[in-house]
Amino acid sequence: MLICSYMPYMVQKIYHLKIYTTKKFTRRNKKMSREYKCQSCGADISLKYRFSKTIVCGYCHQTSYLINEALTMNGDKCELSDYGSAFTVGASISVNAEVFNVAGHMRYSYADGFWDEWLIVSQKSESQYWIQDDEGDLVVYQPLLVSQLPNFENLVVGKTVEISKFEIFITEKQNAVILGSEGELPFTVISGEQADFVDGIIVSQGKPISIEYLSNETVCSIGTHILLSQIDFL
Repeated sequence: MLICSYMPYMVQKIYHLKIYTTKKFTRRNKKMSREYKCQSCGADISLKYRFSKTIVCGYCHQTSYLINEALTMNGDKCELSDYGSAFTVGASISVNAEVFNVAGHMRYSYADGFWDEWLIVSQKSESQYWIQDDEGDLVVYQPLLVSQLPNFENLVVGKTVEISKFEIFITEKQNAVILGSEGELPFTVISGEQADFVDGIIVSQGKPISIEYLSNETVCSIGTHILLSQIDFL
């Protein structure tokens, strides 16, 4: 088993093994649960979210992709080291009287160390948000729909750029790598994949904004700073 800490780069072998299984659908609060077996260890895997595309076994830490309603085992096993985070996949939290499930977790490595991102899903609306945890500095991000984003190479720290009618002051620009993941995630996660990012501030609002440049997509998110004391762990 590969135990992942904040190593700068990882190279993984990719395996494609089909898992054939009987799916069981249950309805609860209008949600769909799908049952599978982990091809690596045989443990039960219950997918709780319709959006799930990457699933990490909670027992042996094998990563699998959901393709055409079947799981495809992919890559080496990767267990993320526990650095004492307050968040745990499968837990429930409350923010501003709204309850969320912690559905997934990703860890990234960059020149200054590493940071964690936790996928939270609203129990009421199933809306998705990300809590970024960088050495205890917490920011809740939600997607910002943008028709066109500037290329990573064209952004300069200390300069401003217009994005979706906002003036963005660029504060940080770094190369990063995905170290690993756990839980359920709404996109394909490849450990060791390049995941460069640019952070900035919306000049008129003072809100943080982040752009992640992945191999198959570029994602822009707008954030709100939050204190750990503002989160209730249920």
